[in-house]
Amino acid sequence: MLWNREYLRKLLYDTDPIKAVFELANISSSRPGRKQTDPYFDLLPCQYVVRLYLNYQGDVGNGGHSQFFMNPVGAYANETLAALRELRFQNVTDILSRAIAVFPASHVPKDSKERNDLVEGFSEDAFTLWFQLDRELYSVSEVHWPLLQKYLQDHESEILELDGG
Repeated sequence: MLWNREYLRKLLYDTDPIKAVFELANISSSRPGRKQTDPYFDLLPCQYVVRLYLNYQGDVGNGGHSQFFMNPVGAYANETLAALRELRFQNVTDILSRAIAVFPASHVPKDSKERNDLVEGFSEDAFTLWFQLDRELYSVSEVHWPLLQKYLQDHESEILELDGG
């Protein structure tokens, strides 16, 4: 589905960054034929970076780091860390790095069963740390919406070319 370029451009510069980021993410995610198994989920690299941040923030906001790691998006923990670095969200990069450090050798398995078995076997200390990190993420996430919007604006030509047909 192709979107009107003017509509996309308007969204990129909307005065409500949360609305803009979510609507642009929904548009890019709604392309027919797109599969999560495709490289970058069949998104532009810039859209993939934003999608990984939204997945992380959404899962932690909904059920904490334990939910993030146990859900399918937890398989993308390392990619999410790279996305946070790309976005230059140092405080969030630090939070996720400390959450990942709970895993042996700071390696989050791609395999769902392996990942979930590890999480279920973690000590109370690990869950206490994750709870603290959940609260840290909640306290800083509000400032990232304008920065996400600016990141997408910086990739305007790519977004308009792909989605604007």
